[in-house]
Amino acid sequence: MSLFRLFPDLAATTASHDPARALRDEVRAFVRTQIDRGLIRQGRQSWTTFSREFSRVAAEAGYIGMTLPVEYGGHGRSAW
Repeated sequence: MSLFRLFPDLAATTASHDPARALRDEVRAFVRTQIDRGLIRQGRQSWTTFSREFSRVAAEAGYIGMTLPVEYGGHGRSAW
């Protein structure tokens, strides 16, 4: 008997076969670039402090409002 999986088995998928995996890889590369640029620093972000520059760059890359409907400027993506 196998257990129900709430989330997909990430080890069994590749970016070329799984759009969600491709998006995760893309976002991870984006975040790594922003860390290297100094826009993301460990211990510097919280709910009350944030980088306006990072927010601007993330929005320009299309990573803000991804679950909003396309007709409102989002990507229409699932929350999962």
